[in-house]
Amino acid sequence: MMQEAITKQKIKERCLHLVNTEIEQLKEAIVAVQGSSNNETKSTAGDKHETSKAMAQIEVERLNKQLEKQLLIRSAFGKVNPENKLNEVGLGALVTTTAGNFFISAGLGKVTIDKVIVFVISPVSPIGKELIKRKEGEKFLFKGKEENILHIS
Repeated sequence: MMQEAITKQKIKERCLHLVNTEIEQLKEAIVAVQGSSNNETKSTAGDKHETSKAMAQIEVERLNKQLEKQLLIRSAFGKVNPENKLNEVGLGALVTTTAGNFFISAGLGKVTIDKVIVFVISPVSPIGKELIKRKEGEKFLFKGKEENILHIS
């Protein structure tokens, strides 16, 4: 069974590693864009300088929005206690279904851990809403098809 192969703690650690890596890359990209913008020497064509500064500012704002999103995702993982044993689907549940394995936490998408695919999803995602509050053995709809919940941990 999938639960013996991977634990909720292992999934959480892998997800936090992915999110922390993304956060560091975004921080480095912000510094790089700000640095290149500050290093631009004002040429005789002042408009060209102002345009590149404005474009750099737009890029920094875009990167900051991505950073903010990743920080929220990291915060959501902080609320997940992998030690909790759940008998119904809720935050922190690892759910084995006929449609795949789902970890209810934050919307990170498909994550592979020890060759096992786990869909790391938010409880407010469409599939998360289908699964929340359900118990082992219950059916749910996924992509228009009826699926079964095989195990919850």
